[in-house]
Amino acid sequence: MPSHGSNDDGDISRRPLLKGLGAAGLIGLAGCISEEGDVEADNAAEELIAEGFEEEGVEPPFETTVYANSDSSDRIAYGELIQNELNETGFFDVSFDDMEWGAYLDFMNSVAEEEENALLCNGHSADWDPHVFMNNPYHSSAHSPSGINTNHFEDEEYDDLVDEGVEESDQEARQDIYADAQERLVELSPVALIQFGEQVTAWNNDEVSGFKTHPMAGREFTAVYAPHEGVYTEVDNDDDELRVDLGSDVPDFDPISQEDTVSLMATTLVYESLIAVDFAGTPQPGLATDWEQEDDTTWRFYLREGVEFHNGDEFTAHDVQTSYERYEDEVRESDVYDWYESSEIVNDHEIVIEHHRDYSGPFEATGAGDVPIVPEGAEDGDVNLSDGPVGTGPYQFDEHQEDDRFVIERYDDHWYTGDEYDNDVPETPPVETIVMEVIPEGSSRHQALEVGDIDLSQGLPAESVAEFEDDDDFDVDGALGLSNEYLTFPLWQEPFNNPKVRRGISGLIPRETIMDNVFHDVGELAYTPISPILEDFTGTDYQDELAEEHLEVQ
Repeated sequence: MPSHGSNDDGDISRRPLLKGLGAAGLIGLAGCISEEGDVEADNAAEELIAEGFEEEGVEPPFETTVYANSDSSDRIAYGELIQNELNETGFFDVSFDDMEWGAYLDFMNSVAEEEENALLCNGHSADWDPHVFMNNPYHSSAHSPSGINTNHFEDEEYDDLVDEGVEESDQEARQDIYADAQERLVELSPVALIQFGEQVTAWNNDEVSGFKTHPMAGREFTAVYAPHEGVYTEVDNDDDELRVDLGSDVPDFDPISQEDTVSLMATTLVYESLIAVDFAGTPQPGLATDWEQEDDTTWRFYLREGVEFHNGDEFTAHDVQTSYERYEDEVRESDVYDWYESSEIVNDHEIVIEHHRDYSGPFEATGAGDVPIVPEGAEDGDVNLSDGPVGTGPYQFDEHQEDDRFVIERYDDHWYTGDEYDNDVPETPPVETIVMEVIPEGSSRHQALEVGDIDLSQGLPAESVAEFEDDDDFDVDGALGLSNEYLTFPLWQEPFNNPKVRRGISGLIPRETIMDNVFHDVGELAYTPISPILEDFTGTDYQDELAEEHLEVQ
């Protein structure tokens, strides 16, 4: 399920942090203010800004603020670099502020309604189809708070391209459509893309074996037990307990309102979907044993029998229908109602799902593969998911101590028997209990892993990863991810309502400096939203061409 990325330092670099360089020391002087108070543009990107200021009647320097979430040292670092880069032009007087993640999430969701003068450091955790990268943060139907288009960007031409792309089944035609959509987005630049992230995990190899890093943010702990992928994790201790870290507390247990990657991480092994998507994005049987597309907008699913929820309720087609329809008018509504029309329950183990448009391209991986199924009782209050998640997965909720830990334990009545997939995953998860310790500070995570308070970390600071890579007692594993980092502009606020100003700022962002000194060359530079992991839809040369043409990046 796509979401805002809290970026609790999960995209970790592997090079030693450069010493002795403050943010201001990493960037050179650009524009300057003359004795008469006029600002002189020193390069093509600044000329765009100057033109935009003139068109909007704005006199420099313009005051604004860059914001980031306080639990992300990466966002704080690149936010301050952007602050200093803009201040050096003379066109802006930029301050910087940070907030705790929960408050920051609320701020992002209300920033458009309140028309705040704010530039936000943000991230997007996407999925295995380009539509999710292009739709959820930018389509007009996904405005916050019912979607994650937080600055309420709206462009009819862009919407039409995204809608056309999702309804096109021919792969080459889809590539052309999404190329046009990405160019349109760069032309208008409602955000400035910065970096495609990499998922990195480190663990004590005396305690943990078999773990594999998942490329999708929010799915970090999938490899603890993933029969559909042929992956499972073992631990070497008397309690069969795996201790891991979380960058913040778990704010939400209910899928219809989960907007952050930490909530997804904590509940990944609790909830299951109709289709299980493997680590390469390939659909596998999940709660549905088989499915078929009957026409452009009709899909039939045959459901697994003998499955029980953790509360003992039998899993049926009624639960599937409820799980989808609960999204209406909720914060994650667009995840489902972007395509969902209705469903017909044929019997307890067969359901027909109707779309209001052709959603063939992304449906298996995102529509059926990324919507958690919950008990029917969650709709009428018989099952209260705010007290704890209730799913059908291999692990069930045990306890939550606010700001301290989130614990799940092996569900012994899980449906997997060892025969459903052609691999050697054992019938029962080797790990009995997973203790997720809330450890916001990167240095504290390092110490916790080093001294054995935790066995595995998915959010170490950069210098820590380099140290653990050099230590034979630890393994470090990374994978290019399905996420990106970007700066969001307040489109309602002059001069940011002018695309020239936004493109000029995007062209000035010191991406290479950010990559070198914040992300330490882990991940890739970003100018468009779609991750290079979907190589048919993007590439370095294509992105560089758009940056040179529209952002004046040389």
